[in-house]
Amino acid sequence: MSDAKDPAAGTAATPVEEAPERLLARISVDFFLESAIMMSDLFGGDFLRSIIFLAVTRENLRALSYYQELAAHRAAGDAPPETPAPRPASVYSISKILGLNYETTRRHIGHLIRGGYCTQTSAGILVAEETLNRPEFLRANGRNVQNFRDFARNMHATVNSAAEMTPIPEKFEF
Repeated sequence: MSDAKDPAAGTAATPVEEAPERLLARISVDFFLESAIMMSDLFGGDFLRSIIFLAVTRENLRALSYYQELAAHRAAGDAPPETPAPRPASVYSISKILGLNYETTRRHIGHLIRGGYCTQTSAGILVAEETLNRPEFLRANGRNVQNFRDFARNMHATVNSAAEMTPIPEKFEF
């Protein structure tokens, strides 16, 4: 009879025994799922709608290099630059980015507009500024900041402890 633990018997490896790349993957999955659950809760549990909302938000902010410009102006002692306007997103661009059917994307964006989360302009879709200032969004943002801090702390601890045990490869092969 062997003393080795049978993986099929349901005994989980302790963090020290787990390969560093598996630990990093697990930490990443935990972060993603916690963020995804938080976002879908804002949209009545509709995960796809929350992903579409995030894609619209990202497209709105894509052209904004404001924070890099702000840092450069502060470093130079200059006055801060004007905050640029967000860039509207099209239903087509969101459907292509997410690999979704155009009609599915259009329908979900219609729900976001009717729910007051986004606005439709002649140039495209914008996340309504009031949306990001809603109490539930501010709470979710605070929770997500903590989620990110936990993620960063766990990644740092894993990388540091793994570096003592075995080198972490530059590229992971699965």
